[in-house]
Amino acid sequence: MVMNVLQLFLWTIIALCFSAFVTFIATLIYCKIRYINSINTNGIIFFKINLEKNNVIRLSSDNLSGLASFDDDKIGIKNNQTVDLADFLSYFAPKSREKLSKYIFKEKLTSRYNLYCNLNVEKYANSTINKSYRHFNIHLGKKPFLVKLYPSADKKFIYCNIYWNFHPDYSDKNMFNALSEEYDILKLPNKYYLSYALTVNEFYLQNGLGNNEISHIIKMMDLTKHAGWHYFKDGILYLIIGANSLLLLNKFTKNAIKKVNKVNLLNSFNPFFNNCALLTFKMPSEKEEVAEYNIKAKYLLHHLDNNILNSKYYNWFYNDDNHLEHYNEFKTKLEAFETKNILLEYAKDPIYVLNYNDGSQSNIRFLKSHILGFTNKDMDFFKNAPWHKYLYNNLWLEYLLSSETNNEDYVIVETNNINLDKVTKYLNENTILMLKYHYRNFNYELFSKLLNQLGNDKNLKKLSIGLYIDNLDEKLFNFIDFANINTFIFSKEICENVLINAETYLKLQVFVRKISSMKKYLIIYENIPKNLENIVVQRLKIKYFYNV
Repeated sequence: MVMNVLQLFLWTIIALCFSAFVTFIATLIYCKIRYINSINTNGIIFFKINLEKNNVIRLSSDNLSGLASFDDDKIGIKNNQTVDLADFLSYFAPKSREKLSKYIFKEKLTSRYNLYCNLNVEKYANSTINKSYRHFNIHLGKKPFLVKLYPSADKKFIYCNIYWNFHPDYSDKNMFNALSEEYDILKLPNKYYLSYALTVNEFYLQNGLGNNEISHIIKMMDLTKHAGWHYFKDGILYLIIGANSLLLLNKFTKNAIKKVNKVNLLNSFNPFFNNCALLTFKMPSEKEEVAEYNIKAKYLLHHLDNNILNSKYYNWFYNDDNHLEHYNEFKTKLEAFETKNILLEYAKDPIYVLNYNDGSQSNIRFLKSHILGFTNKDMDFFKNAPWHKYLYNNLWLEYLLSSETNNEDYVIVETNNINLDKVTKYLNENTILMLKYHYRNFNYELFSKLLNQLGNDKNLKKLSIGLYIDNLDEKLFNFIDFANINTFIFSKEICENVLINAETYLKLQVFVRKISSMKKYLIIYENIPKNLENIVVQRLKIKYFYNV
């Protein structure tokens, strides 16, 4: 009996130890994953310099910045923490520190000042942050930060915004060769091919995708051990690998499926492309077959542009007919969409913004264009492709604004294009340029570039900037307060969840509270429910809405 009790006791101790060990390992793994996920290769930090007290306060949270030396547990500056100005300047390399000091201690602060700075290597050399970045082949000592300084109206403070966008320093040479055009596929030596098709994001469409970026992508896709070819066509980067047997093609395909699934599911912080699809095909013999292959890639990627989580469109394999029925319909509509854009076969769809209290028409209109013969659903589908935005956005803007005769109304138009030269003459102080934010592919660097262009162009300074928001995330929350945005449209997906999802309501309330602290702001709701309780209307500042 005593032995049984003793055995039971020992087994209990062993079970408890094992349970504690498993819990410890799980916690360790969770912390490791959470830490790795917190690494961000681009970000923004906001500070405010108090010139009278010679100190600096950090205004933004580390959720906005990801990781930088300012975020290190031991040497970093935490959100809302105040440090001496000298301590703040010590984070920068001597030459950068000298340039910053020269501006900060000027007798007269009259204008904004932008400069690129480097970090003080000695200060963070042994920090966890530096070691983490080095693990990802990023050497902070060689990476410049963009620092933007501008004085407050009373000249008592200087706002200091620090931006960065780092790329890994990959040393591995890839074995991919560039094709001069897509039809060079006809000259390739293999019998079968596997191709990764990637939708290049809007920033690189507008600024160019160079050899360095392509090398980074090949490394990111873990393809450096393969020989292959690449070419760019209609906003899509193609990475092609050859195989001389179906057996080898199937082997490559099995590994590629896992890569594509992972890339699409974890694509939020990918700086180069929005989504990825996989195609396999037999060596084409005619140009028409190559053109057909390109359209198949567009078919997959345009669907992913609208819903990246729809795995049905992650691949199209050799001898697979599952897509054919819908593909033929897509092909017909795509051809019509492209032709009608060339011929400028547009119609204007003004959406009138209404007053919430009585439903009367306000002096605000949201202008949208549609192509004759296309439904709203089809228009949204094709407009969501980055290549179409890049190619046709200014045509849409010019058509919408050139026919405007009522200069007293506020007019909202969508754009993600930083090249506004052709439409500048149609813009005035009542024009609101609305950028569409989506948390999976919104490019803060592109947005910052657009804001800089507007701020530096005397003809564009008068414009208002707006955001169409369909996701309430913390990174955006921290960004909007510092980006000179004054108009906000909350999407129907958010509005329709206000009454049925407590988390959405609370997040929206926090966003609105922050927006309403601005001197000038405009909030518009899309498909907001009618007859909301007064307390909800007041807290969400519901004054304007429209229905779609």
